Amino acid sequence: MNPPTLAAVELRCPDLERSRAFFVDVLGLLESDTADGEVSLRCVGESAHTSVVLRASDTPGLAAVVLHDRDGAENWPAATSDGHQLRVVGERQQAEPYQGERVILNQPTPLRGVGIEPRRLAHVGLTATDPAAAAAWWQEQLGYALRESVADDEGELLSTLSTTPASCEVMLVRSANDNGGGLHHVAFTVDQRDRIADAALLFAELAVPVEVGLGQHGVGQLSYIYFFEPSGNRLALIHSPLWWDAGAPPVRWPPESWRRALWLWGAPPPSSFLEVHT
Repeated sequence: MNPPTLAAVELRCPDLERSRAFFVDVLGLLESDTADGEVSLRCVGESAHTSVVLRASDTPGLAAVVLHDRDGAENWPAATSDGHQLRVVGERQQAEPYQGERVILNQPTPLRGVGIEPRRLAHVGLTATDPAAAAAWWQEQLGYALRESVADDEGELLSTLSTTPASCEVMLVRSANDNGGGLHHVAFTVDQRDRIADAALLFAELAVPVEVGLGQHGVGQLSYIYFFEPSGNRLALIHSPLWWDAGAPPVRWPPESWRRALWLWGAPPPSSFLEVHT
């Protein structure tokens, strides 16, 4: 049985209209559907109908992680060991085929030159009381492969897992308040690292609250910029050249290397990076 892959992330948004405008006009995602306090979005490189759902709510945070089971099995857990809601779908609704003329025939929707236009949803960062135990749960219950783990003097700081050759579909970050089940961030992939610099310039123009970046993690060799959308959820734009061979053993960063794991270059992440989540 194949493990279910990351399909979509559903976010709670206290300011749904401002969040929708940010995702569409600043990030450049495509609006697939809007109905009953819910906005469905997708990235320009995705043919599926939805990879992000914004849902009206009183508080920010994660509503659910949506996984896609290509085998159509239904006996998957409804929540993680830290209480994150999971929804596993057997089929993914596809976006309506683009009806206009396309120059790049393997591009699901033509680039519009609006915002950053990330290629696809990359990963979701979840908070866990014990990232090592949570990573073991994802491996045992969902069949994910551990890619990397980072330890500091207090124990496991974060773990990354994937079902594909990509470096990360799920990142587990130790909760600063010993209360797992939260959202650390949602990351989107851009085609080139230069697009992250373009985003930084655009965010400066629009006064988007940037937390940290430009920089690069040792983990995943991820170039990054982290920022907050109007409802208060942390997002990231990333680029990674790292590709995992099938069966490759996980990489474990020891306590003396945890800072290098978090940043190879760029300004060190502020304390909020490990202390704030929704």
